[in-house]
Amino acid sequence: MGKIFSWIAWTSLLLWRGVYHIPLSNCRTLILLIVLGALLVSGLAIPDVPVERADWEKVAKGPTIQQFELLNGLRILMVQTATTSDITAHLLIKSGSAQDPYSKRGLANLTAQRLLVRNCDQEINLESLGIKLEFDVQPDATILRGSTRPHRVGFFLELLAAMLSPSGVTPETLPSTVQLRRNTLEISKADIFQFASLFFRRAIFENHPYGRSLGQVGFSSEISQEDLELFRKEYYVPNNSALVLVGAISSDDLLDMVREKLGPWTKKHLARITYPEPQVLERLSIQLVQKTNTSSAAGILFGHTVPGRQSTDFYTLKALNLILGGLGSGSRLSSSFLSHRIKYSLLDSNIRFYRLGGILEVLARIPGPVAPAALTAIIDAIEGVKQSPISEAELEKAKTQLIAWHLERLGSPRLLADQLIQMELFSLSKNFLDHFPERISELTVDDLQRAAKTHLSTTRAVAVITGVNEEVSTQLSNLGLSEVVIPPVLPNTP
Repeated sequence: MGKIFSWIAWTSLLLWRGVYHIPLSNCRTLILLIVLGALLVSGLAIPDVPVERADWEKVAKGPTIQQFELLNGLRILMVQTATTSDITAHLLIKSGSAQDPYSKRGLANLTAQRLLVRNCDQEINLESLGIKLEFDVQPDATILRGSTRPHRVGFFLELLAAMLSPSGVTPETLPSTVQLRRNTLEISKADIFQFASLFFRRAIFENHPYGRSLGQVGFSSEISQEDLELFRKEYYVPNNSALVLVGAISSDDLLDMVREKLGPWTKKHLARITYPEPQVLERLSIQLVQKTNTSSAAGILFGHTVPGRQSTDFYTLKALNLILGGLGSGSRLSSSFLSHRIKYSLLDSNIRFYRLGGILEVLARIPGPVAPAALTAIIDAIEGVKQSPISEAELEKAKTQLIAWHLERLGSPRLLADQLIQMELFSLSKNFLDHFPERISELTVDDLQRAAKTHLSTTRAVAVITGVNEEVSTQLSNLGLSEVVIPPVLPNTP
């Protein structure tokens, strides 16, 4: 009977903690109440043998990852799941906007777009076939994200092989690069944060290759069709790539299909590329772009560089970011805006990690007239995290949320595939998914306080502000924080 009650207690713990994300220390009280209550009702005495502690970390244990490599150098990562949903297939090209020549920024982005362009006369309705494709260009990588129905995997891989081949898309089937650039620019200007992020990244990284993502909309008119083909030949090669497959299909079957469809993909010698470490900013730079004549909504992007994905402070920075702006109304940013009586429609913080460094981004969408006060509130919140002690309650909330998101990623084929992309791109250990909950649970208040003082800054940072009028611009200039810079706004046409 003792074993039965032990099983009831620990099963209740896992269910209760999994639903409400309760810290382990609080769960012990629940266990004791469950066991004592059950024993009292049954009239039994407390057993002499103590209840064994359940290894709750097993709940978050990562999947079994199978890794292969074809003769052409293409790396393959597979996870077989029990779900019967679509097969998730992501292709990682380990080259991105950092490989853009300075005079041809946007080349990586346009090359990725080229893969998805089809001749209108021979267009295949991929959606009707249950195939989805999209791409994402980052400084370190180009990621083609796809999904397909299990019985269409062979066709999907064949389509992928055709897209990667030199004859997959010819210049005659492409819209002009000018048209592609104009469409992207219009989309960007419709989103104040997407538009501001172009200047934000350039201001933070300056002349470093990581700053060249400005080309995602500010394309150089010097890019030609020949440039696109040369970029594809140089970087879209199997020994610079990895294919991630997640779904309910036999690994043997998948591997046979991958060998058949992508085995002929020709590898080439890759020149070793090295970059300097990103420079630390020397002052606070306030940059105003896309000024208006009205008092419409404004956007603020504030931030600076942080260490890259391989940093020993990776887990600490993840938790610190949540405390700063990722805990909703319980975040330091929210408290600062409340104390300044500033209304907002969006307030958040995020850290993007790259190979050589990362970016802390604080985002705020606010009415244009309160932009100066909002910038002050952001600075106060960051200084508060550095100077005011982080509480145990804040840390526990951050830990609980991070572990909950980790469990969500393990349960979603798409999110899991993204994690495997990170594993391959940053050369992480095969069991890094298993260790995530453990590493998060080990964090202390002292760890976060040290990281805040080491990595957060309000004086060596960039604030890009969009959608303010001349009056607000003058108020920002009078803040006395730093010189206000007004960079040239991107033209409507290349």
